Amino acid sequence: MHGGLRDEGDPPQSGFQFSSTRPLTIAKNEPVGVVDDVLTFILLTIAVSGGDFKSDCFKWWNKAVRLALALELHREDEHCPALMSPCANPLCSCKRDKEDFSLRSAEAREERRRVFWLLYCLDRHLALSFNRVLDIPDSYCQVYDPLPEYIWENLDSIGLEDLPARVFGPSTLVTGTGFFEYFLPLMAILGDIIDLHHKRHHPRLGMVDDSHPVAIISDLLTKCEASIEGSRRGAGHVDHNATLSTPTTIGPSIKDLLCTDTTLPSATQTFPPNNVPAPPPKSRAKDRSRLRLVTAYSTHILHVLHVLLHGKWDAISMLDDDDDWITSPSFNNCASHAIAASQAVSQILESDPELTFMPYLFGIYLLHGSFILLLFADRMPRVGPNQSVELACETIIRAHEKNFRKVLRSTLYSVRGSSPTEWEEHNARRRALSLYRWTKGAKGLAL
Repeated sequence: MHGGLRDEGDPPQSGFQFSSTRPLTIAKNEPVGVVDDVLTFILLTIAVSGGDFKSDCFKWWNKAVRLALALELHREDEHCPALMSPCANPLCSCKRDKEDFSLRSAEAREERRRVFWLLYCLDRHLALSFNRVLDIPDSYCQVYDPLPEYIWENLDSIGLEDLPARVFGPSTLVTGTGFFEYFLPLMAILGDIIDLHHKRHHPRLGMVDDSHPVAIISDLLTKCEASIEGSRRGAGHVDHNATLSTPTTIGPSIKDLLCTDTTLPSATQTFPPNNVPAPPPKSRAKDRSRLRLVTAYSTHILHVLHVLLHGKWDAISMLDDDDDWITSPSFNNCASHAIAASQAVSQILESDPELTFMPYLFGIYLLHGSFILLLFADRMPRVGPNQSVELACETIIRAHEKNFRKVLRSTLYSVRGSSPTEWEEHNARRRALSLYRWTKGAKGLAL
């Protein structure tokens, strides 16, 4: 299972140096492994990061990244720069391009791409969760975007010459309800925001004006929001010849992560020549249900991305407001999107009251979308009660995990005059928030 990789904390195996079980190495002296090993490490990382000992996930994450780079998943579609092909480099991608273009090879290469993009998504998710820089920057990614789900699910019935044209890198538009069709675009934009966040903390580059990259990312978010709205409007007339049945479970399984279901084809996508049989009415109802879930979750995460772009990531720094940030235009931008995010949470709870659709991933976006509401609630004693803020806080309390729920609830109690020990409650809230910091050098959710 280790794919030839051993974490530095793992005990050495006896007789390993001279044993026949010693892992072989590839030409670049990297450990041997297969794509399934990378997927195993990814799933272990996701499961551990959602538990009580979140930072333990890096044992598996480091294995996943190292093996993926050793297998050159990030260079799956790299073009040979040489004038003559094949070139003299025995490790060049042009050697692979000379392989037979068959259904089997097409499936294998697409599986490699999808595992890489899953790794890419998780990299951005962990970077936000633990206040880290990206391990897989976009400059590494010489990989085509994943195939549309309706094509991937029916690849054996589609002529390889009929596959749509591919582009490098992920789309930033939501095109369907498959994992790579809604979550990958959001994570691509999140990666840009994370890069900008860490540049702002750089001792020299942080002094450079960032209005231009902020404008670029804002434009990406606007277009992504329009794509989500387009999916929502198209819910009533989805072309079921291009729609596949959904899995019976809501939570993400391996099937859910690598080959999920319903697709809303965009205007630029080309339908396969072979029509997929229309699903029965019961399956179509599941498609509509999943579409509602995807649009609600995507809308919430999108508003949180606005908050991350324009606001502070650290709750205590936000509450202290040493730089008078709450008087700036960016605060108003964050405030409106935080309220909109809470409204999206209300829609999510109607369709998925137990939050089982993204059980290991959703918490960090819920948390960062809530910090602004905590600031509102904390300042209500000075500015007066606000019913919309209280309603938004109550919605978040219904969805949140235990620790932050207590913080937000105690803040509302003190605002309403229900707490006799207001100062003690205030100190308790700060102690709880101080466990998770997103300041320079802090580790986010890692205790």
